[in-house]
Amino acid sequence: MPSKIVLAPAMHCEHCKAKIEENIKQLHGVDVVLADEKKKTVAVMWSEPQNWETIAALLTEIGYPPQPLNEIKRHVAIVLYDGFTALDAVGPYEVLVSLPDTQVHFVSNQRGPVWADTGQLALTATATFDEIPNPAVIVIPGGGHGIMKAVEDPALMGWIKQAHETSEWTTSVCTGVYVLGLAGILQGLDVTTHWGSRGFMQQYCGANYIPERFVQQGKVITAAGVSAGIDMALFLAEKLSNTQTAQAIQLACEYDPHPPFAAGNFQTVSPELIAEANQVVNLYRTNPA
Repeated sequence: MPSKIVLAPAMHCEHCKAKIEENIKQLHGVDVVLADEKKKTVAVMWSEPQNWETIAALLTEIGYPPQPLNEIKRHVAIVLYDGFTALDAVGPYEVLVSLPDTQVHFVSNQRGPVWADTGQLALTATATFDEIPNPAVIVIPGGGHGIMKAVEDPALMGWIKQAHETSEWTTSVCTGVYVLGLAGILQGLDVTTHWGSRGFMQQYCGANYIPERFVQQGKVITAAGVSAGIDMALFLAEKLSNTQTAQAIQLACEYDPHPPFAAGNFQTVSPELIAEANQVVNLYRTNPA
């Protein structure tokens, strides 16, 4: 599991950094040692599986016993699968990655690039399902045709069922709601999703569609289409921290949408525009890979 140790060294950070680097080379998989002279801290980070006790013992041996300042209190898992919608994943990521004491992982069956639904963009899975078995927060992005394949993936579906049992929050964006529904998580709940999928919630998820940007039911939060994942993540950020922190993250992202068109709500636009929007989804949201 990607991890880090943050130290508060007794001497100058750069000297500490050099000494640690000299002695840490024997540990394969340590990515980087970063010094912050302003905060008087040094961070040792690694991505390949490591024994924490081994690293702690080595640092103690050379005079720098670990003194965690920003211990990771929660892990967030954003699921990737072939054909996911990019903003469904990146929107929540941009918000949640700014939370204190939080580490965000993109998880999939295996590490490496996973292609979005356009076939022109990939995100890197930084961990496997096995490496993040019990995240505090789960985010399932939607996808066009990709979501239909995702719900047939036994590894993904098995993981979500298990991870949901211990999660603090289980969330979805857009058609990611199908993963939660077909995992048996949404039975009888109020949910939201992309407007184009609203008619299938009862049939496939046993849930009631509500036309809102996001809907909370206990520890389950479902978001509407694509950009609504940002709204959901800001709401979640407040729940995980406090109102001021969530507001600060929103301001840092400068999330203050004033779109040039009043065309973002299916309930207020013409049937002709809805038909054209459906064509956009069908033509350009199909992963050719």
